[in-house]
Amino acid sequence: MPLREHLVSGPEAGPYALTAAADGTIWFTLVHQGAIGHFDPATGRTRTYSTGDESMPGIIVTGADGGVWASLSRKAKLARLDPSTGEVTAFDAPAGVFGLAAAPDGKLWVTGMAANTVASLDPATGVLDVVELPVEGAMPSMIAVAADGTPWFTANQANAVGRVRDGKAELFELPTASAGPVGVTIGPDGAAWFVALLAGIAGRVDADGTVTEIPLPDRGSKPHAIVSDGTCLWISLWGADALAHLTVDGEVTTHPLTAGSEPHGLAVAPDGAIWTALENGHLARLTP
Repeated sequence: MPLREHLVSGPEAGPYALTAAADGTIWFTLVHQGAIGHFDPATGRTRTYSTGDESMPGIIVTGADGGVWASLSRKAKLARLDPSTGEVTAFDAPAGVFGLAAAPDGKLWVTGMAANTVASLDPATGVLDVVELPVEGAMPSMIAVAADGTPWFTANQANAVGRVRDGKAELFELPTASAGPVGVTIGPDGAAWFVALLAGIAGRVDADGTVTEIPLPDRGSKPHAIVSDGTCLWISLWGADALAHLTVDGEVTTHPLTAGSEPHGLAVAPDGAIWTALENGHLARLTP
């Protein structure tokens, strides 16, 4: 599969997460620089927009309102960037906000790692609807929203994947102890798919709460993020400098990246290309 890496920053800036716009351009977070970046593959041009010193922007998504949203964990804020003007507006979020996902109804769902909550934000009103987790210190991490509007999230320190239903959070414990779940997405089969960084596993959680684990070939590869391209799943292997391709039947194929690249966030572009943010200052594009 053809692979191309694009330099977008110095390695000290820390490209972390990204999202693909409808026009094929890529928006990404620079976690150590305190900025949102924009990369145009057609021209090779990169622009950056400050989110403030020590803001620590993490996850980034494109909202239903057309805005680009990023979680600012050290400020307990969400930043909304207007792509047409570059203006950045801040919204209140839970303490330690990290995970971020856009819902079909236009709301945004977030996780508050320090607050031990998940919450939905209505961009039109700024109202934050908070849901407490049933286990203290669960450290909710990444979050994804299913087509029916159900949010699914990883609870890193509770060793579980959770969801919010009828206004309450429920957790489904992983069979492998101390697995360290981080990334989560909605798979092509409609189930919640996750990766666990400490155990080197992927897996899925069905609607009835059944958890199925899939050991990866390299259990020390530190899988971080997972995304669906509508047919299969892709995983960033932070500790192995690689991407993994995972079918819903559990077949895994690994694609190496540059040594020392440390891949984190993933996104699928409109043309089907897989993009990942590399901590060495690059964005990588893999063409299936």
